[in-house]
Amino acid sequence: AMRPLRLLLGLGAVVGGQRQPIIQLPVGLQGNEVASLELYEGEDPATVADQFAKNYGITEDGIAQLVAAMNQILPPVKVEFVADLGDNQHAKVIMREGQTAAQA
Repeated sequence: AMRPLRLLLGLGAVVGGQRQPIIQLPVGLQGNEVASLELYEGEDPATVADQFAKNYGITEDGIAQLVAAMNQILPPVKVEFVADLGDNQHAKVIMREGQTAAQA
């Protein structure tokens, strides 16, 4: 039986002790160069796209396209909140469809 993709994405895949990205997106750059954008469990697509864009000189429009592409692949967000860790430290917590609290 085929499993829905969202359940597979909800799993924090660790193979051989290495974290596996939940998304690998080949991005065509200038010339024939292709870079792989990788998103890991718990990472924020906007932050990852921003860093990727800085590394490869991608425009604001390009960043928006990367974020949109990742959000299409990811399951929809069910819960999003900011946790106060004290000492002015905050953590953004995002839970997606098909994830359990332990994986978020």
